Amino acid sequence: MDPTEDDNPIVRSLLADYPFREAPIRQLHHYLALRDGNRLLAFGPRATGKTAVVGALVSRLPRLFAATINALSHISAKNVYEAVLRQLRRRLVALCEQEEEEEEEETANMTEFLDRAKALNITGCTSSPVFLDRLQKLLECFADFVFHLQQVKGEKHLEEFQKKLVLVVDNADAFFQEERWAELVYLLGNIEVLTEKVVPVSVVFISIHSVDWIVRHCDAKWDLLEVVFNSYSIAELNQLLSKRAVPRTVGANLKYSPEFYAR
Repeated sequence: MDPTEDDNPIVRSLLADYPFREAPIRQLHHYLALRDGNRLLAFGPRATGKTAVVGALVSRLPRLFAATINALSHISAKNVYEAVLRQLRRRLVALCEQEEEEEEEETANMTEFLDRAKALNITGCTSSPVFLDRLQKLLECFADFVFHLQQVKGEKHLEEFQKKLVLVVDNADAFFQEERWAELVYLLGNIEVLTEKVVPVSVVFISIHSVDWIVRHCDAKWDLLEVVFNSYSIAELNQLLSKRAVPRTVGANLKYSPEFYAR
């Protein structure tokens, strides 16, 4: 683990907002900050902060090119494909517009990339080859956009960018458990290769199950880096609820005792 993460403001803010989740926060930040792509499995029992921590990290990493899908919200692969493309196109347009607003000179004109991003077709993804073709075009536009910034502004400016794609799959168990999602699971696990490695890709699966369970149920042939979210202890729950509870009656100093949870 990179020791400089101790001084990282994003890590510090997450540690303040999500007590008792230090290990998974540091692991996730470390893995997503790597230049290379990877596959992560954030797993643990329900109500252990998996979705909240991953979502907060993704939202706080500056200029991150990312999309999030909830497996429980989609009824077909077409639905998933178009949701991913819609989010990524919206994000690319936002990144271009942000650069255009910050640029005082004409050296980093974003018009070309804005036009390309807005012109990308994101509907009618009736098959995985169609989706991959459109995703690859979108990633090529993103890669060209970053390369252009590198040429006109230099490497130092690009330190703020995570020059990679991050896909978050929440409630991934819904995909792992049903045979009808087998092709989609394969695609998500191999998406960097299937898009010809235009940019590195990190996929974060959020699940209540471990890697061993996933391998048995969906015959996954790829490696997964585990990030474990353990259950809160009684003492930790006591501190969390005492800190966040807002008493409705007299007794503003109301506290929860460990004995309360041991009943």
